[in-house]
Amino acid sequence: MTARSLLSGLLVVPEEDEEPPARRSRRDWVVDSSLFLLAAVGGGLAVADQVGRGLDGPLLVFDVIGGAVLCLALWWRRRWPFGLGLASVPIVAFSSAAGLAGLIVLFTVAAYRRWQLAFLVAGLQLAMFPVFRAVQPDDDALPQLAFFVIQTLAFAAIVAWGMFVRGRRQSRRERVRHAEAEQELQIGRASCRERV
Repeated sequence: MTARSLLSGLLVVPEEDEEPPARRSRRDWVVDSSLFLLAAVGGGLAVADQVGRGLDGPLLVFDVIGGAVLCLALWWRRRWPFGLGLASVPIVAFSSAAGLAGLIVLFTVAAYRRWQLAFLVAGLQLAMFPVFRAVQPDDDALPQLAFFVIQTLAFAAIVAWGMFVRGRRQSRRERVRHAEAEQELQIGRASCRERV
């Protein structure tokens, strides 16, 4: 096999997505509950800030509903990370209450799915920021370009962190597999020596 065919094989064959465990462990319950509470409190503070800037009427109702929906969806983030990532895109376009929940969903996509899918969700969420800035009241504390650059850097850090977590988990599984294979090989050698 030539290096060229090996390289093309690596580029064509995608990484495997991780499947969540069938049942949540006690640790999973604690983490999921903490993230839900963090997103809900962060969303409430964001809405309170926007109300102080003049958010009212139907947009306020949609903002709160969008934030509540995305916060509740966090309970299924391990089961359907990419689907929730795509569903979060239109919600983060208008809801300040959904901002923190959207970042948690993005992290989950990066931690459980291929990097291409994480980049897609991050790109789509970033593309919604001009819409968000146009819809939500703003005190223009940051110029549009500075706001976008800061958001892009934050999204890159979140995706990188998720990919790091995924890589560590895969590395740990690979070490366990390697140790099991080594143990089976030693057992096979021992039984072969006994026969001899």
